[in-house]
Amino acid sequence: MTFNRNDAVGLFKNGALIYITGTFNGGTANFAADQTIRRKATVTSPTTKYNKTTPWDSYTSDTCNNLGRRMAENVPKTSIALDINDIALYPNPSNGTFFINNSNKMYAIKIYSIIGQKIFEEENSNRSAITLPNSVKRTYLVRVSIGSDSVIKKLIIN
Repeated sequence: MTFNRNDAVGLFKNGALIYITGTFNGGTANFAADQTIRRKATVTSPTTKYNKTTPWDSYTSDTCNNLGRRMAENVPKTSIALDINDIALYPNPSNGTFFINNSNKMYAIKIYSIIGQKIFEEENSNRSAITLPNSVKRTYLVRVSIGSDSVIKKLIIN
């Protein structure tokens, strides 16, 4: 790519402008003449209005040091805390196989018919997929326990 110092560059998503450097329709005269502009590390969201002083640092022409040095916080999956009230069963309604968003935590599950008959039970599981054996089309109550906390959710089998 070559630029003549007043060429705007836009980033589009599904045909809509979401970020711009420079100004379209004629551009801003020599907005990047004889300098290197680099987006500030503190800028975290796009803008469709160009302002060189706010989100950009200016350097001498052809400055290339520290390119690609954006630090991101690495949060391991195992550190995600899952509140018992955030447990979800999906899809719901289901065809007999459903998923639990358990973040790989160990849990116990008990499934009851609407009249209280135990249909299924599993202890010390970390599976996300559960298949209800011999499921009949009806509404069930699912009790999921993690440690001493538990929640009851409704599950519909079609």
